[in-house]
Amino acid sequence: MIKLLIVDDSPFIRKALIKMVQSEPDIEVVGEAANGKDGVQMVLDLDPDVVTMDVEMPLMDGISALKEIMTKHPVPVIMFSSLTEEGAKVTLEALEAGAVDYLSKDIQGSSLSIFDKKHLIIEKIKNASKAKIKNLISHKINLITLPTSKKEDKIEKKEKKYEVLTIGTSTGGPPALERVIPNLSKGISMPVLVVQHMPPIFTKSLAERLNSLSPLQVKEAEHNEVIDDNIVYIAPGGHHMKLKKHGSRYIINIFDMDSLYTPSVDFLFNSVGGFFKDKTLGVVMTGMGHDGLEGSRTIKHFHGTVIAQDEESCVVYGMPRVVIENKLADFVLPLDQIAFKIMKLVMN
Repeated sequence: MIKLLIVDDSPFIRKALIKMVQSEPDIEVVGEAANGKDGVQMVLDLDPDVVTMDVEMPLMDGISALKEIMTKHPVPVIMFSSLTEEGAKVTLEALEAGAVDYLSKDIQGSSLSIFDKKHLIIEKIKNASKAKIKNLISHKINLITLPTSKKEDKIEKKEKKYEVLTIGTSTGGPPALERVIPNLSKGISMPVLVVQHMPPIFTKSLAERLNSLSPLQVKEAEHNEVIDDNIVYIAPGGHHMKLKKHGSRYIINIFDMDSLYTPSVDFLFNSVGGFFKDKTLGVVMTGMGHDGLEGSRTIKHFHGTVIAQDEESCVVYGMPRVVIENKLADFVLPLDQIAFKIMKLVMN
């Protein structure tokens, strides 16, 4: 049984969430709080398995409450924030502080629209209950140092083994990306294409944050832009991303299509693997579900290389698990070793 605590200053939202989970035999609401201060105390008193936490509340806001919970009694927290640029920045701050997941609270148009998210909310609660909270706490970026030698100039003149890097991730992904992207140096000399399951607006804030931490330029991908070396392209939330060939160059194609996951790791990996074949390096990291499985199969079909994050370092061991179980991973690594392995493979 998953014990759920709801922290939100809106009586309507609290009642709506209770009504949603009533039909779930394995979820029980053990308490409700109308502000962050009471929410923190209830976490200590009730020891819930999952907490849903609003951002804007009286007495103590959701971010402050989250930080106290992570210090005093860490439990998986799902943040509710507005689908705005400010809401996206606050969400990334919450993920940085230890939140396991988030939901956009886009209910301004109709108070009933939250019920449209019933399936997603229940899925996120169930996945959060399985999350490894220790992997979300204190994930400071440890910059790696690659060994150097007098042979470096000769190595750079060799034919490159890889020409593109693709990364796919979901739940727990933003903190994981912060451990990988900032550790990629300009010696990588190839474009980097990333899919993180996120709604619109959120990916722009994610790209801006990663850009501020990284030696490579990180940006939200744009339709019809030509990909270039040493630039990290984040698929825009709510849309899919793949490549198209134009002469000798590759351009980004942003498009919409019904899919279980949007943006889709499979769509990107299939596209890139088909073009770059054995010169493709794919990475599948923490996340729920199986997105990335078929894309990894495509990369391996064309003799590319796939790295999967190991179970111990994942927040949710879903996406990497199916890749590993299907024997598609060339390397299974802890999160903190992924960037080092990428650079070693790329620089021989």
